[in-house]
Amino acid sequence: DAQAPAPADLCATAEAVRTGQASAVALLRAAFAVADSPACAHVYLRRFDAQALVTAQAVDAFAQAGAPVPPLAGLAVSIKDLFDVAGHPTTAGSKSMADAPAAQADPA
Repeated sequence: DAQAPAPADLCATAEAVRTGQASAVALLRAAFAVADSPACAHVYLRRFDAQALVTAQAVDAFAQAGAPVPPLAGLAVSIKDLFDVAGHPTTAGSKSMADAPAAQADPA
């Protein structure tokens, strides 16, 4: 399992994941550590840790098998609460919209 530290550049990080020089799982765990830090205690409204971990494991498996890996695979992202995520309300961070209906689909 590749454990190389993440290069500072996102393009270089993505390339390192595609070539197996960096592990998407290791990068994700590092992102979790930052997100769990006291400095980020109230930054995220919701997280998709389990789904992200399954995806990172699949990215690593594809890379290790020499299969094509999409250009941004293995990079952790945040989605601002102004954009729909299927199955979750889009609240724009407002408590007054907490009871908004769940989005029907992700944006196209």
